[in-house]
Amino acid sequence: MALIRGRRQLTLQNNCFSLRLAIILLCSFLIAAATACSPNPPQIQSVSTRLILYPGDNGKTEERLSMFIAVRDTDGIGDIEHVFIYSSNAELLWNLTSANWTIHKDAGEYWIGSNGLASPSGIIPRDTYTLEIIDRAGEKIQKQVPVLAPQKLPNNLPVISKGTQHGTLIIQSDYTQLTLFIFDSGNNVLKALPVANGTIQLEKLWGNNSWKEQAVSCALYAYDARNQIGMFSWKIPINK
Repeated sequence: MALIRGRRQLTLQNNCFSLRLAIILLCSFLIAAATACSPNPPQIQSVSTRLILYPGDNGKTEERLSMFIAVRDTDGIGDIEHVFIYSSNAELLWNLTSANWTIHKDAGEYWIGSNGLASPSGIIPRDTYTLEIIDRAGEKIQKQVPVLAPQKLPNNLPVISKGTQHGTLIIQSDYTQLTLFIFDSGNNVLKALPVANGTIQLEKLWGNNSWKEQAVSCALYAYDARNQIGMFSWKIPINK
């Protein structure tokens, strides 16, 4: 009897997630249709995915999914209304809109997505995700996107620390593809600069002494080309 009750509960949970997903997608379609522009469906040119590790509590790492989509729309990139990324198997759903997505232009293509797609467990399930893009006319396009990162990931995150002299930083990482992210007081990225292991001088890296008035904190990003994952260090203050 306990096994039967367990199966019923699991079935009920799956049905509830499917119902929530259907309601969200239906509401988004109706809202989009109500503000319709013209029936020109968006097109997906390419999709880039990457698993990114962040330092967590108790020495553990947290996983987040980075997914960016090269999108074309004959009515312009402003015609895109929603980007849904979901997995029915993992019961995960992310809804990206202009309020929380990031857009950048590269080689003539507009890329929409996010670097911080997180799950409640802190682990991104390895699965095939459904990507659905809806424009203001209610036109949509879907694509299946696999996330195939290794189950067992390295825990040797990069490390950044202050040097003995003011304005210097010490870079330590087992990987050679390194980027220093420098943030302002609002946590906005001021610069993303390639660096190497060893001691670096901020004035030389920045180009002048103005970093003292603008830069507040920094974090080191390393890319593991073999496993195709990114890793961030802890963020540290640099102007104190």
